[in-house]
Amino acid sequence: MKDTAKSKDQLIAELRELRKNAAAMKKLERYKTICDRAGYGVVIRDLRGHLVYVNDAFARMHGYTSSELVGQHYAIMHTPEQVKHVDSLEKTRRLEGGFIAEIGHKRKDGTIFPTLMNGTMLVDEKGNHIYNTATAINITELKRVEEELRRQIQRVERILETAMDGFLIIAKNGKVLDMNNSASTIFGYAREEMLSANIHDFG
Repeated sequence: MKDTAKSKDQLIAELRELRKNAAAMKKLERYKTICDRAGYGVVIRDLRGHLVYVNDAFARMHGYTSSELVGQHYAIMHTPEQVKHVDSLEKTRRLEGGFIAEIGHKRKDGTIFPTLMNGTMLVDEKGNHIYNTATAINITELKRVEEELRRQIQRVERILETAMDGFLIIAKNGKVLDMNNSASTIFGYAREEMLSANIHDFG
C-alpha cells in the first residue's frame, strides 16, 4: 500500500513536471515566433561563443541564411579588431548583466557595417548564466545621415567665419553662445570676452 502511494506521488510529480515543461515550451515557442518575425536582428550564443539561434533579420544583414550561421563561432561575423571590442564588452555583460554599444560587423562578402547592439544574459531558474543574447540594428543609414549633417554644419561654419557680416547665436536669456570673427570686429571685443557675457552688456 505504501509502495502504491509512493508510485502515485511520483506519477503526480512527473505529470506536474511535464505540464510545467509543456507550458515552458509553449512560452518559448511564442518568443521564438516573435523573434523569427522581428525586423531587427536577434542572436543567442552559448558561453563558448557558438551561435545557437539567429533570426532571419540577423542572418540577412550579414549576408547569410540562418542555417549557415547556427553552430558557427561569433567571430565569423567580425574582423579581429571587432572581436577584441566584443570580448571587452563581455566583462560589462558579466558585471552589469548587459550592455548597449555600437559594434562593427563583417558580412559574408567581407564588407563592414555598424550596428547598435543590446546584449543581455540568459539565466536558468537557479540564476546560472547559460546563454548570451543580443539584439542588433544596422545603423549604416543613421551613420551616413550623421556624417552628412556633420559636413553640412562644417560648411555653414566656414561660410559664417569668412562672411563680412557679423553673426551671433544668442540664447533666450541674452547669453552669447557663438559668433563669427566679423561680429568680434564690429563690436570691438575679443571673441572670448563676448562668449562669456550677455549681449545686453554690449548695447
